[in-house]
Amino acid sequence: MPSPTKAVNSTKRPRRKTTQSTRSKVAQRPSRPKLRGVDLGWRQFQKDLAELMKNHAGTWVTYEGRTRVEFGTDRADLILRCLDRGLRPDEFMVCRIEPLGDEFSAPRRHADFG
Repeated sequence: MPSPTKAVNSTKRPRRKTTQSTRSKVAQRPSRPKLRGVDLGWRQFQKDLAELMKNHAGTWVTYEGRTRVEFGTDRADLILRCLDRGLRPDEFMVCRIEPLGDEFSAPRRHADFG
């Protein structure tokens, strides 16, 4: 008894060739800018602020990127601790835990220790 055979579709799509113009179009696409630690920290601080206000209002908090590092009462001390860890100023941020007003739309730079 002959065995049944399946019909095989042998029509394959030809592989698309990559041309120079295709490569240049890909290269011209704008890439998303990589967020720095300060920017990531600021976003995370804004997300965490309501929770932080419950137990840590009036103190300072340090963020390295999205990671909350530590709390403290002295901003300059927290900055020095981050620098002692080998972090660059654009890799961390120190924020005071208090309600944000209209004048606070971006993180305050901490390079001046002010």
